[in-house]
Amino acid sequence: MIKRIQRRDGVVELKFLLPVDHPARPIGVAGDFNGWDWSQTLLEQHGDLLEASVRVEHGRTYEFRYRGSDQTWFNDDRADDYVPNEFGGVNCLVDLSSQ
Repeated sequence: MIKRIQRRDGVVELKFLLPVDHPARPIGVAGDFNGWDWSQTLLEQHGDLLEASVRVEHGRTYEFRYRGSDQTWFNDDRADDYVPNEFGGVNCLVDLSSQ
């Protein structure tokens, strides 16, 4: 799940949330916002969820995927949309173009 928090400074905080019992822990999120380096944005446990946050500009879309400790990439089933990637799979899309 992805939560969007509009900040007063015009930036949007994206919160990436997964169930704490996900089998691929630790998990990182990679995307346009961190140079696709999943190790920069690791999900940490907060109660019964794993969570990571990034701050991004509004007015555009961002592609992302999750990567687990087993080195597999996977998608968020609640992404706004999905787009093909260069590896023959699909990336998740967060659409902030109308914000």
